[in-house]
Amino acid sequence: MLIFWKEPIQTAIKIIRGKKYAGVAVISDSNVISLYANTFVSCLKKAKLPCSVIEFPAGDSNKTRSTKEKIEDSLLKTGAGRDWVIVALGGGVTGDIAGFTASTFMRGIDWINIPTSLLSMVDASLGGKTGVNTPSGKNLIGTFHNPVAIIISETFLQTLPHLEWLNGIAEIIKHAVIMDRKFFEFLERVLPIGPHSNRKIIRKIIRRSIEIKKSIVKQDERELSIRSILNFGHTVGHAIEKSSEYKISHGRAVATGIIVEAAISMELGLFPHSSFKRLTELLIQAGFKSLVQKKFSSDLIYFMRTDKKKRMGKINFVLIKDIGKVYSNKNLFTFEVPEKTLKKVLNRFGLKGLEY
Repeated sequence: MLIFWKEPIQTAIKIIRGKKYAGVAVISDSNVISLYANTFVSCLKKAKLPCSVIEFPAGDSNKTRSTKEKIEDSLLKTGAGRDWVIVALGGGVTGDIAGFTASTFMRGIDWINIPTSLLSMVDASLGGKTGVNTPSGKNLIGTFHNPVAIIISETFLQTLPHLEWLNGIAEIIKHAVIMDRKFFEFLERVLPIGPHSNRKIIRKIIRRSIEIKKSIVKQDERELSIRSILNFGHTVGHAIEKSSEYKISHGRAVATGIIVEAAISMELGLFPHSSFKRLTELLIQAGFKSLVQKKFSSDLIYFMRTDKKKRMGKINFVLIKDIGKVYSNKNLFTFEVPEKTLKKVLNRFGLKGLEY
């Protein structure tokens, strides 16, 4: 259940009361805890709903099995049971780890997702994917476990740092590139914008991006075919994040991945140069002033190989034919790229990996 633009805390309390949960566990990171979680817990207590708050250190580097274990131990110590509900209050990392915890705690309990970042609103909160990172790569351990409700409110964006805002913008541009040319053209007209820009425009961008992802997920919930197009930019992007030990933000990494994977499509004769130019210009216009880092660890291709999107041990990419249109062939949406092509494009952008 997607709920738009309503007051988030009271909306969540209404759902919790309606479901008659025995208790509520609010999971937030160290950044969000003082901004919103403490207020939420106070409101729960005023509503006489048994609750606890569980905090974990902010950052993608803390999206680990160890953090999940500590959250589970806190739930058990609190006395949480199968009739409790977990509320994820935070960004994409919080949603991923709280949802994963909900999927396994007591063999699965309900959870509610209240995303507080643009990235989590338009991407991470949708589709039921949950999980944690490992030393080998991102999101390699996880489950599919949909929340009973996702509450979208742009009011949270008022406190969002600029870098976190750009993380979401990268995913929004990705959605336009793979599915909606008219939306791409709209973004060309209105970007750059920030969290304090025109509320109607912000709402329109968020809603359309959510609609695009939702329409794709509806066709393929388990990512067996068309849902894989949502990974455009992420094969390279995730490798960049991992090779930088998460010092490079998700948005910057994905923006770079979008450019590199679009260049691969262009190198294969699929993506017109004029469209590649427009895509590059839009990312720069949106705020990604320097798209490509010149130095990455030699493990870049290694991390692409360990990515969960690989097939038969081969690195696979989503390829695009034009703005708003992906390449597909007989219900296949990801494709192995020739070694020479991959190396040529990576070397052009200064992204050098291991020989293979």
